[in-house]
Amino acid sequence: MLSNIPEDLKDVSQIFYFSKANFLIDLIALFNTKYSKSSIADNFKNKIVSKQDFIEHGLALLPKEISGKDNCPFCEQILKIDAIALIDKYTEYLNDSEAQVHSQIKKLSQSIMALEKELVNDNSLFLKIKNEYNSLKKFIPSDSNSELVELKDYKYLIDEFKTLLKLLDKKKNNIELSIDKKEYEASIKNINNQIKHLDDNASENNFKINTINDKKNNISSEKLNINRRLCKARYIALQDEQKTQIKKIKALYLKKKELENDISGKESSVKVSKKEKVVESLKIYLNSFFGDKYSFDEETFCLKFNTQLLENNAIDVLSDGEKSIVAFCYYLADMHKVISKDEDYGKLFFIIDDPISSLDFHYVYSVSQIIRNLHIDLKLERIRFLIFTHNLEFMSILIRNKIIQEPLILSSNKLTILSRELVMPYEEHLRDIHSVSNGNKPSHTTPNSVRHVLETINKFEAPNLTLKDFCEQKEVLSKNEFIYSLMHDGSHGVIRKQTAYTDEMIKKGCGVVIDFVKSKYAGQIIQIEA
Repeated sequence: MLSNIPEDLKDVSQIFYFSKANFLIDLIALFNTKYSKSSIADNFKNKIVSKQDFIEHGLALLPKEISGKDNCPFCEQILKIDAIALIDKYTEYLNDSEAQVHSQIKKLSQSIMALEKELVNDNSLFLKIKNEYNSLKKFIPSDSNSELVELKDYKYLIDEFKTLLKLLDKKKNNIELSIDKKEYEASIKNINNQIKHLDDNASENNFKINTINDKKNNISSEKLNINRRLCKARYIALQDEQKTQIKKIKALYLKKKELENDISGKESSVKVSKKEKVVESLKIYLNSFFGDKYSFDEETFCLKFNTQLLENNAIDVLSDGEKSIVAFCYYLADMHKVISKDEDYGKLFFIIDDPISSLDFHYVYSVSQIIRNLHIDLKLERIRFLIFTHNLEFMSILIRNKIIQEPLILSSNKLTILSRELVMPYEEHLRDIHSVSNGNKPSHTTPNSVRHVLETINKFEAPNLTLKDFCEQKEVLSKNEFIYSLMHDGSHGVIRKQTAYTDEMIKKGCGVVIDFVKSKYAGQIIQIEA
């Protein structure tokens, strides 16, 4: 054990705290005393109070006896009779008890703020000495389990300081007022208790520090004598043999330090870069689902509901489905953390387990769209993923939009390829529209088919837009001026004495829808024509 103790161990420093609260006696006296206001006019006093320090400083620069030949210490002009009279009036006020009370209030306010800073410094001092103590005790077996008495956190006094400062302002506004003892008694008591705690803490800990220093110094003296003799003998033997090696080792050591610093800098840069990418991606994904409803605040690293931070109550605000969405968004954004270099993005493999569980159905389209565009977000030709789901409608969306390459179903403990028997209403509605656009006669359900197809694509591409806004923003759809009212009236129905839309108008509308689907998802048209 003796040989394991480093040679240059220093004594642990003694603890001497700076915080004192002697001014509290004067503070209590000030609160308890009813002072008399000055007889000097209030309008003159009000002018002085805001610049009392400046006036006191200026008067201190003037001679005790002022004549008409003296100069102003600031503008250096000769003091005329009016100026001298004003100086006399300033002097009269500053010698008055009210001005002295104001001066004392200011000093006491400064003392309170200074005490707060001293408590911060004392806390830092304790942590520094605690670190010294813990570093030394590792080499002193008998004290290896010893701990310094912890310092009580001073932060609970911040409200007490605010209370006293407010009371000083109250006294400043009316020096004739006596402050009720109940208003400051608890604050004074807490501050005094903290000062006593500091004294007790220093006393107890300095005893422990002296003990461990004594043990260390006794061992060090014996070890030092032995090591000196051994080192001197070994040094003489190695000096001639290892001069060249020592130079090489020093050079390698310096090179090693340079490389370590370079690596450390690059690692720090990568960590910051990764965090920024996670935050950027998370914001994009959240916006895709929620628009402005939920967002992410990168300073606090927490979710926001509109403008309100959800620091401790997110679990109460978000629905189960919304919690799943947030988790899904973070799962995707967090991928940046596993990337060491850009080439690694091409090696990503996502395993996505039923991401639409507990979700409203319009969110299902958003999930599908996010997965569909994942390779675009990462600037890759393709992305590999494995999706598990119990939801047949979600599976159908993935199949119809060619988001997955190989649909499989687990049945009787076997995986088999899922065939085309899985058909959703969307496909039948699209088939109806396609038939009408090719010249067949529309039925009373054709407008509803138009609505179903456009509403489905709307929810898939832009769930944050209404169907009307979605149609108006798509160039192909907006060219047909009556398509929205066609599908709206034809779906919900109204009582009319004559037909609102002719077959030709409906066929024209169906043609526009088919052109729009072809421009976005040509594979869907190819599928129903097969």
